[in-house]
Amino acid sequence: MSSLFDGKNIRCGVNILERFLNGDMSLCKEIQENKMVGKKRSYDKFMLESAQEKMNEELKEIPVTAYIYAFYSDAFPGLLKIGKSKNVNARLSSANTSAAPKPYRLLCMAPTFDAVRDEATTHAHFAQFRREGEFFEVSHAEVEAYFKTVITPSYCHELATHMEHNKGLLTLV
Repeated sequence: MSSLFDGKNIRCGVNILERFLNGDMSLCKEIQENKMVGKKRSYDKFMLESAQEKMNEELKEIPVTAYIYAFYSDAFPGLLKIGKSKNVNARLSSANTSAAPKPYRLLCMAPTFDAVRDEATTHAHFAQFRREGEFFEVSHAEVEAYFKTVITPSYCHELATHMEHNKGLLTLV
């Protein structure tokens, strides 16, 4: 059996030491429970809790996927609205209830882990076509091609890097 406080359990050991030094009386109850269940079960419980804590910490590091989108509306012929959202359906619904006399429709969207960065680079890429705010006078094909060749491959690369970093923890299906 490896040492109880090897690399992956050192944080848990430090936590226990801090609790002891801070006078955490709940340690007494835990010690009594450990004595009642025996050494093997006590060790197993500790290892399981430590592994669960490590997995929970790593799962918190999973980046959130957002989207860069392009909307169009017959109310604004020739213009595309390029923006970002964590929920494109909700954003489309919001745009249709507050701004356009004719409904917006989704042209395309691309996943991203950094919506602020990718929206800014998309806006910069199409800067010469900007008419006002997030509205651009650019062809649908150009925007679709940019999303397919720049934003989506960047997302796939970042996802692969993240998956490699968390090998064995997550499975992409």
